[in-house]
Amino acid sequence: MGLHIVPTTTSLVHRVGGVSFSDYSKLKVLYLTANADSNEFKAFNDVSTGSAYQVPAGYVFIAGRASHYMDFADVCGIVGESTTSGGTITKQVLAFGEGTTYPGTNDVVGWFASEKYVTGSSSYNGKYMRTPTLIYGVEVLSTPAITIQYDIGGYLETDYNKLKLLVLPANATDAAPKTFHTVAGANYVVPENKVFIAGRVCCYLDYATNKGRIGESDTVDGAISREVLYFSKGLLTVIMMDVMGTFTAGKYVTGESTSGFSLRTPTYLYGVEIDV
Repeated sequence: MGLHIVPTTTSLVHRVGGVSFSDYSKLKVLYLTANADSNEFKAFNDVSTGSAYQVPAGYVFIAGRASHYMDFADVCGIVGESTTSGGTITKQVLAFGEGTTYPGTNDVVGWFASEKYVTGSSSYNGKYMRTPTLIYGVEVLSTPAITIQYDIGGYLETDYNKLKLLVLPANATDAAPKTFHTVAGANYVVPENKVFIAGRVCCYLDYATNKGRIGESDTVDGAISREVLYFSKGLLTVIMMDVMGTFTAGKYVTGESTSGFSLRTPTYLYGVEIDV
């Protein structure tokens, strides 16, 4: 199984973070209207109109880059779908952070469904994703009429329906592994006749020499039976890193650390779920 080859119907001449596309007119920039946390959801507005952004009927919005400002180094910015402007997030789509208390920028990949609002929050109550925070992406028909390519840590894909974000539900150590959840809250097991390819991790490790470890397990929260990913930057902050690893059908995607110190929440894993 190699990298996905993109059909060359139209040249890919523009890139916004993790998204490359052929028609510059589809570019859209959204901005956070007020500081947001896990208990105070805030709308993203369209820069071109100044109004709350709702994905038009028959379209999707595909995000490729986040330019953000967090007020604590252990905070992730969270952006998701809501049914009203600034309403409760019903589906998490993006998670990002640089582990800084000043502005940062991260490549992201995620899509927002037709007629949903794009809404901001953070990973903690009382710790904010602040303004200015912007999301860059493209607004295209649900069946895109242009060429779009998604880069997830080096794996290239052209079908946004295959994008998947997984969430670590609780702190995990070498003695207490935790299975990742879907954004809907279910334990994630790779479906039959599929593989899950991980390409990017947004994580928080609570000791400088500690590493995050993600692998396959046979049961929920079970011991890792096959190593897939290791990652660290030696920082006690939120970090984002490109990774590359494949998880096989019927296996749980499970995280832990390499010590008694935790791979902590918030930790998110970006990837794609594809047919074998």
